[in-house]
Amino acid sequence: MRTLVLASLLALASLSPASATLLSTLLLPGGSLSSGLLTIDNFEFTRTCGGIGVCAPLDASGIDVTLVNNQIRFAGGFTALSNGGFASADFVIAYDLSVNPLFPALGAVGLLFNGAVVGDQSFAQVVETVLGTVPFLHVAGQAQVDAPGGPLADIAILDGPYRDLRIIKDIFLVGSDTEGLGYATISLIDQFYAAPGVDPFCVGTECDVVPEPATYALMGAGLIGLYAAKRKVVG
Repeated sequence: MRTLVLASLLALASLSPASATLLSTLLLPGGSLSSGLLTIDNFEFTRTCGGIGVCAPLDASGIDVTLVNNQIRFAGGFTALSNGGFASADFVIAYDLSVNPLFPALGAVGLLFNGAVVGDQSFAQVVETVLGTVPFLHVAGQAQVDAPGGPLADIAILDGPYRDLRIIKDIFLVGSDTEGLGYATISLIDQFYAAPGVDPFCVGTECDVVPEPATYALMGAGLIGLYAAKRKVVG
């Protein structure tokens, strides 16, 4: 398990902010990213806000997308904030994903985020729905992360091997507190893709078996800790 956590920490550290592309650019005709292993394109984006307070980002130009090897990151100041009231922010990001024919098909998707909340009625959630396209469009797997209380990392085991998928990511935040300031924030959401039977959070060849669910929480805590440390050093 220590090897698994360390490998996941190294995976998080591998992405470079300089390689990020604005989601608003990817929404343009022909917008796509490729790592040699994966290609993502046909992006869609919706933003829905409710209540009174802050709902951020204002549009797709406030979201960065990075693709390195088998890892996709969405980074932005996803926020719902209200002072003594209620504010909600709901973002849906969808895209197509395809695998280079030289590599194995996909069988698992790892989801990770760093959601944080303040307020007795605040929460942050990301639901990742993976749609298979063969033999027809259907739900092939789903992962969910929540704060507070829920896992920060989860794995969707797909119902078969796939080379083409449609990913729908629902990012939902509520900021509310009965007595004062309440907010929910997410600054990063990562996905790791892997072949059937391989843990998507792994790096290298030492951890091929998908871990027990209790291990996801430990991985998520370690990953978020490393991310926070990196942010503090950069700042």
